[in-house]
Amino acid sequence: MLKYSDVSTARSKYSDHPLFFKCIEIWCPKGWMDYLDKVVSFIEDYNKNCLEQDRLAFAQVKIKWDRLTIYLEPLFDSSKEWSKSAQEAGVFDYINVVINDASNHCTFCGNELIEMVIDSRIKAVCMNHFPQSRHGKS
Repeated sequence: MLKYSDVSTARSKYSDHPLFFKCIEIWCPKGWMDYLDKVVSFIEDYNKNCLEQDRLAFAQVKIKWDRLTIYLEPLFDSSKEWSKSAQEAGVFDYINVVINDASNHCTFCGNELIEMVIDSRIKAVCMNHFPQSRHGKS
């Protein structure tokens, strides 16, 4: 289980960022910070190139069902077409690609996970954070 100290980096890095002004939660493990940074950079670029009323901000960043989960909202409350504009620009597709990539990497160090059979089940594990004591090694 991740501890608060493992994810406080995201909160401290982005709590004063203008795109996180209305964000109710900023919770991202250290190993996935690069993926959050990619999405932030993408949204900053998107906002520079779209109409003012279609600009986006982060509503919530968290882990849900062992996946990085990012919710967006319009930067300005008066925006009604923000979702359509973001969809047409490929924002949601890009975020899904980044989230899927993050899911294949360790939450602690960011190394790629390797599939192994453990207790008759296929599990993706990081060799640096593999729970060795449970599997006959000390």
